[in-house]
Amino acid sequence: MGSLEVVNYAQLALEDRDAVVTLLNEFSHHHAKSLTDSARFQSNFIEVLDPFESFERTGHALLIAKLEQAVVGCVGLRPFDNSFYENSCEMVFLFVKPIFRGFGLGHQLLSSFIDLARQCNYNHVLFDPLQEHEAIRQLYDDFGFQEIPPLGHDASEPQTLLALNLSLSSSS
Repeated sequence: MGSLEVVNYAQLALEDRDAVVTLLNEFSHHHAKSLTDSARFQSNFIEVLDPFESFERTGHALLIAKLEQAVVGCVGLRPFDNSFYENSCEMVFLFVKPIFRGFGLGHQLLSSFIDLARQCNYNHVLFDPLQEHEAIRQLYDDFGFQEIPPLGHDASEPQTLLALNLSLSSSS
């Protein structure tokens, strides 16, 4: 397998941007089947239906994993305002195409994301993992993510949230 290149969406060539939209649609279809709260997912996904607009906003970023010039994964960063976790960002759309899983690409993509969050001077990363299989949970554990209680007004809503304190963790 060739080497992985992680680039910011804003630096992509125009032809690669179409591949990103295809990747995000694949992400949507892949996760729509496993979600119990599809309305929450749909409201998140609407923000990337037009990634030209969404991820060119100040404070937003979309990192793209390219392997031998093919777009194989992505992860998004956006500011997250919350009184419990000051100066936080949210990780959205961490996704590696299924055929490319198991080669450490998710680890490299997550490491690049955490480096970017630190460069942006965030204190915390918050994340709704959407995925509950063992391998992806192990990845989050390896980086030091911890489960936290729901942040919304409805604490009875079933939701698993993960947080990473960037001042206490180091990239794996």
